[in-house]
Amino acid sequence: MKFMLWCAIGDSFTYLNDHLDETGFRVSKGYLTRIQEKVPGFILNNIGINGSTFQDWITQPIPEADLYTILLGTNDKL
Repeated sequence: MKFMLWCAIGDSFTYLNDHLDETGFRVSKGYLTRIQEKVPGFILNNIGINGSTFQDWITQPIPEADLYTILLGTNDKL
């Protein structure tokens, strides 16, 4: 199986996938883990930042990857 690099960009929903203890273990699996279970073959690089907004990502360095997913906006204010 050929593996692909997956870079997950996002706010707390993304960040908390790898920090379940910060939810008080109210969440047993994050959405990134659930996707990996359904679609094998990806090496995940989760660069989510807890509490981040779109503005925080404008100057953030983004690593090389084969696939990028972005989940942002849950903390943004209009």
